[in-house]
Amino acid sequence: MAGEGKDKNKAEVGDPAGHTVRTLHGQSKAGFNRIDWDLRVDPLETIQLRTIPPENPHIWDDTRFKGKKWRPITHWGMPAHQPGPIVPPGVYQVKVTLGGQTFTQPLTLLPDPKAPGTPAQLAQTYELQLRIRDDVGKISNMVNLIERQRRQLEDMKAEGTAL
Repeated sequence: MAGEGKDKNKAEVGDPAGHTVRTLHGQSKAGFNRIDWDLRVDPLETIQLRTIPPENPHIWDDTRFKGKKWRPITHWGMPAHQPGPIVPPGVYQVKVTLGGQTFTQPLTLLPDPKAPGTPAQLAQTYELQLRIRDDVGKISNMVNLIERQRRQLEDMKAEGTAL
């Protein structure tokens, strides 16, 4: 492969309606290459806190955040990186791009015979989970916008340029 070890490979998984539900990246090298898909859609948006909390003015000295521009927020004890919902059974399209070439292949996900509920019920649950994920994403985007603006004000205040 040209540029061996330097090329990025990408796999896009499309749902039965043709919408991309997950984009995965990997590094290409000589031999076999693998990109694992956990059967989930893209994860929830992460809230990125950028400002100094009044109750902890030394937050950026913490080894977890030293040298970083933001820190994650924890939602009710859930991890900061919250995975997206698992897709329901159906026929998906996997599009792999490697070295400028694109290959597409269908992928059929069969229902788990041990899963509670019918495929139709699983699809309804999935749709609800997507709506919740998207609503959380909207809120996260709003909080991230506010945090970027608050950070700009903190920086201006520190430079003596704030109004």
